[in-house]
Amino acid sequence: MKNIIIVDIDTERTPVTQIGKMEGSELPKNPEDAKDFVIKDMACLTEGLCTLINAADQSGIKTIKESIEDVIRHLEGGTSSVSEEDNSEDDTIDNDSK
Repeated sequence: MKNIIIVDIDTERTPVTQIGKMEGSELPKNPEDAKDFVIKDMACLTEGLCTLINAADQSGIKTIKESIEDVIRHLEGGTSSVSEEDNSEDDTIDNDSK
């Protein structure tokens, strides 16, 4: 089944991250379908993140290990290396808005 996810991230907006589906996309009809949709969406977003991590590694920007450590730290409620390097409040990742 085709899955399209729209991810809109704007660090100057609240909420910072908005995730949605294209108009006309199939919507879940019951709680079990909704669960399946969320699991598939998470898998698709993870694949996109893996693509970015690999691109950063191949470009010499950051190793895969460093990126994975940053992702894990962020998921566990810490900060990413971006907000550690730039201490301005505007660029801080807001976990509460997700």
